Amino acid sequence: MQAIEADLEVAKIDNEKLKESIETRFQNFDPFEFEEFIKGLFLDMGFEAHTTSSSGDFGADIILEDTKTGEEIAIQVKRYKKGNKVGTADMNQVVGAKSYYGCDKAMMITTSSCTKPAKKLARLTDTEIWEWEELERKIYNTYSDQVPSFYKTATPSWDPWLIFSFLFWIAVLIFYIAVFY
Repeated sequence: MQAIEADLEVAKIDNEKLKESIETRFQNFDPFEFEEFIKGLFLDMGFEAHTTSSSGDFGADIILEDTKTGEEIAIQVKRYKKGNKVGTADMNQVVGAKSYYGCDKAMMITTSSCTKPAKKLARLTDTEIWEWEELERKIYNTYSDQVPSFYKTATPSWDPWLIFSFLFWIAVLIFYIAVFY
């Protein structure tokens, strides 16, 4: 296994830029800035990481080394708009990069989602996928002390007022049945 030289500079996140980036799914970054951000995210998560060359990267933008297991991971990063999904051609790139770089695993990270055939290919090749929701969760978990307060309150998976309203109308219905029947 080849040693990976890691950039030891830990990413410092500007709250306003992070807020804008989350709101726009990083469309305010150019692709290379986004790759650097993802590399910084992994460095801050305790991995060793380096980016590959910007052209002719053979399907991997970042090579990681898991410092706990020693495994190397080839990562392809796709900064796509919400409706533009990662397809099998994209997934094939990172699967090929895994072999080219001699990595143990492959991973696809996107600001969008993946097509069903791409997900099937990922399952068959044991390629990990982080679609937008997973990426957003990892960003929040890693930078929770720096993440703007709007983000902490803007992402619940349920609406408390909707639940309250639902329970209120159930109580009204029960009362109505009890009184009039």
